[in-house]
Amino acid sequence: MSKIKVLEEIQHIRQRPGMYIGNPDTPEHLVTEAIDNALDELANNYTNRIEVTIDDTKQIVSVTDYGRGIPIHPVKMPDGTIQDSVVAIATKLFSSAKFDREAYDISIGQNGVGLVVVNALSKNLTITTKYKNKHRKYFFKKGEFIKFEDIPKQEFSTQVVFSPDMSYFKKWFDQTKFLDRLKLVKVHYPNSEIVFNNESLPEIKYEDFTKEILNLPEEINEIFSIESKHGKSTVKLTFTYDMTDKAKLPPTVIGDVNLKIADGTYIANVQTLIANVVDQIKPKSYVMTKQDALVRLRAYVSVLVPEPQFDSQNKTRFIGDIRDLLKKLEPHLVKLFKQEKYLKYVLEKLNEYRILKSHKKPMAKRKKKSIGNPVKMSKRLEKLYIVEGLSAAGTLTQIRDIETEAIFPLKGKIINVESNTLDKILANKEIKFLLEVLGIEPGKDYDVNTDIIIVGDADADGYHISMLMLLILSKFAKKYIEEGRVYVVIPPLYAYKENGKLVLHKSTTPPENKNYIRYKGLGEMNPDELKLVLQDEDFYYKVHLPEDEKSIIKLINDTNEKRKLLEVDKEPFELLLENNISYEQAQEGKRESNLQFDFL
Repeated sequence: MSKIKVLEEIQHIRQRPGMYIGNPDTPEHLVTEAIDNALDELANNYTNRIEVTIDDTKQIVSVTDYGRGIPIHPVKMPDGTIQDSVVAIATKLFSSAKFDREAYDISIGQNGVGLVVVNALSKNLTITTKYKNKHRKYFFKKGEFIKFEDIPKQEFSTQVVFSPDMSYFKKWFDQTKFLDRLKLVKVHYPNSEIVFNNESLPEIKYEDFTKEILNLPEEINEIFSIESKHGKSTVKLTFTYDMTDKAKLPPTVIGDVNLKIADGTYIANVQTLIANVVDQIKPKSYVMTKQDALVRLRAYVSVLVPEPQFDSQNKTRFIGDIRDLLKKLEPHLVKLFKQEKYLKYVLEKLNEYRILKSHKKPMAKRKKKSIGNPVKMSKRLEKLYIVEGLSAAGTLTQIRDIETEAIFPLKGKIINVESNTLDKILANKEIKFLLEVLGIEPGKDYDVNTDIIIVGDADADGYHISMLMLLILSKFAKKYIEEGRVYVVIPPLYAYKENGKLVLHKSTTPPENKNYIRYKGLGEMNPDELKLVLQDEDFYYKVHLPEDEKSIIKLINDTNEKRKLLEVDKEPFELLLENNISYEQAQEGKRESNLQFDFL
């Protein structure tokens, strides 16, 4: 049976370093402990300058601050002996000025083991601190106090220099981690001077920092920040939503606690706060869930509390409860979501996301081969005619190429997709059926393999239906328009016979000195007449998206520019669609149009 042993603090740290520094692969935790002590002075407004130097070649670390200095005085030890205070904090565990609020309101390093661990796992350590009108320098070697000496007064208040004993570690460390840590400090204290390896860090704007750490695309400029304080505690939340095309759906929430990036339950608390606020203010008609409020969320939260609680000495996971502090952010969040246009836009998109997601499975199960009477889809489909009613479809059926052309007859009411919610749109039978025919499942990519030709009557109702169809295509089948595969056919109002042949009159006024035919609709045309219309490209108008994409689309009747979308003042086709007046009235310019279509 082995004997009971009692080890001194330094001995135990050396035998079990993992208990004090976590992963003992590198000595980087020793650097963290030294920096934390300097940051205590900064966070409590006792200094505005910190210097950190790391020499990878000589493996020496130096941390300097310009604060109050370490108090030098006799300390009574638990065994009744008297010890120098600086020697005590470097050799005795749980020696610190941070066990009450007299020294610090905010603690960055807090467990009273920092310098003891640095000393125990270093070959050499010196601690220099101001003392009266001079400075005193303490020397330690392999954990043992050697001596101190008084030196002339220095500009700094405290300086800790040490050489980690690499016999306790596997390798040296990458100092980039500490540069990033000091950048974080500079972000929170922009008026301070932070010097790393003899170079002062430049000022970093908080918004630029959050964009970088959250990896936000450059085009995102709508970033929102709110802050709340309670006593000595502060929480600052900066967030946005990444609605760009390549953005991933899961949320990204990162945070720091007392000037150190840390994970923890507070991250989940932030997400819960945002989800609850969105659920509280969203319109009653929305179907999105609380969880949907986190889709594409990008947030950064910064916490400063007097006594942070971590799950280990590494301080990588914060376990403190700050829900009461976060609760104070709620009214500010509510105000933002109600007032900011970008956040309103985000909620609309998230609601659409939920609706589309709920429709995906039913859409995927449906067969796409049939579009109902009077025709079926062909595998070699080249053209899809969209016509109003079975009467026009019946005429078109007699002249189409059954192998390459299909007909989609509109039998029900076509709703305006710009003035209805997405759930109502996708519940519309005509729209659902059309998307099936085109092989489109909302929210997923699709192939463009046919021309879409909308054929309507040459009256206000016909124009209106054509426009409603174009709105549907612009919302769900935009690739067809982008690839120039969508046309509108505007049939003639008049025709006459000349030399025994039918001539389609390409004007909106009756032909002079002719015995003409007046068409009131496609249903009045016989198959030969309709065939002439569909073979004459003067009646075709290709639909184009404007270059800026989020702009307007207008269909203008101008026979001088075949198959093109033309300028607004050329002809009155767009006027008919909006105002439901006769073609002749539009020609005379008796009413103005305000027709606009915003592409999402």
